[in-house]
Amino acid sequence: MVRLYLIALLLFSGTFASAQTSLPESRWRQDIDSLQRQLPALHPNFFATYSRKEFETDLQTLKQQLAGKTDFQIALALQMIVAKAGDAQTRLDLTDLMQRQKVIPYALSVFAGELYVSATIQRHAKLSGAKIVQVNGLPAREAIAKMGRLVGQENEFTAQRDALTWFRFPEALRLAGVSTTDTLNLLVEKNGKQELVKIYALDPAKPPGRTESGPVVVQPQKPDIRWQQAQNLFNMQWLAKDSVLYVQYNRCLSREMTLAFGDTATAMQYPSFIEYTDSIFAFLARTPYAKVLIDLRFNPGGDPTDGIRLANRFEALPKAQQPAQFFVATNLFTQGAATEVAATLVAAGAKLIGEPSGTSPNHYDYVRQFYLPNSHIPVQFGMLYRQVQKGKSAVLMPKVPIPVTFEQYKSGKDPVLDYVRKR
Repeated sequence: MVRLYLIALLLFSGTFASAQTSLPESRWRQDIDSLQRQLPALHPNFFATYSRKEFETDLQTLKQQLAGKTDFQIALALQMIVAKAGDAQTRLDLTDLMQRQKVIPYALSVFAGELYVSATIQRHAKLSGAKIVQVNGLPAREAIAKMGRLVGQENEFTAQRDALTWFRFPEALRLAGVSTTDTLNLLVEKNGKQELVKIYALDPAKPPGRTESGPVVVQPQKPDIRWQQAQNLFNMQWLAKDSVLYVQYNRCLSREMTLAFGDTATAMQYPSFIEYTDSIFAFLARTPYAKVLIDLRFNPGGDPTDGIRLANRFEALPKAQQPAQFFVATNLFTQGAATEVAATLVAAGAKLIGEPSGTSPNHYDYVRQFYLPNSHIPVQFGMLYRQVQKGKSAVLMPKVPIPVTFEQYKSGKDPVLDYVRKR
């Protein structure tokens, strides 16, 4: 999570890109026509919740409103249309355009349903760690809901994760109806006191000096083991005092998966998941009284095959070798294949704890992309639909909800791990 904040900070602490160029309206019409043809043809079921008629009407309306719009404004409008399909994997990759825009110098995070400033620059240091109560007079949750129109919402929690990126861009805030200027009026709360604070977009022509642009990032003061191992693909640690085998599974990626996709050149750069899981079960064979926590809270997905095999091995254990207690943890950042792994572990006997998933366990996978012919914007889409749960289940809801508050994050405490420790 901290790494994501630092990446976000690069957008407003580095060198700005050169001046923007604008495509002629005729070129944008060609791009919109290309999107209209290609995306429904490539996506497995683009019109599951968004009708073809509405999609085509929305695109036609946009083509009639191009006059006077910048490339970024048009691309944002296209993204808002694509987001109506309700698929978090299907979106326009606007990274290149984003790096050329005015940007409001802060990064936001949601903790226990509340909105906080998790990073900013020295110029606005007093905002660091503040809870945002209102944005331009809108309650924070209402502002998030409005910005959520720019992301494919698979459930009611997706916007709390994916919409926060767009709060940095005045053009996105305008399109969503949150702001009409480059300045935001934030009602914030810090140390029990509320204050109205203005924060404004940086002008690419007048970047702040080095002293003012230095990053201010809220990080855990004394991080529990969850934060210490967040950069590893997977790891495990035996907490002898609490009889907990803590298993962190941060990405559905491994040497075996890389080889399965035919990438022999880079496969050896990744650890072996088979060797890793063998070590888990060898340890459990020696330690039958162990409690097991499999933590998927940093896992953005990938391929679920390894995780499904792990769940199957737990399910196949003789009763005498099963963990004393078995848990799997999720949160908003558990996405795609990781939700499938979590659901499979629950089916194998694990108790789901933590926070709801930010995407649906029934999801589109194997993301590919094509490019719009003139703007060269990548359009991403999933090629395979995974039906993990029956019906239209859109969220993994924990059996034991354990929200992580901002104060707990700052102190480095992990209430999810603490819950397992005390069982």
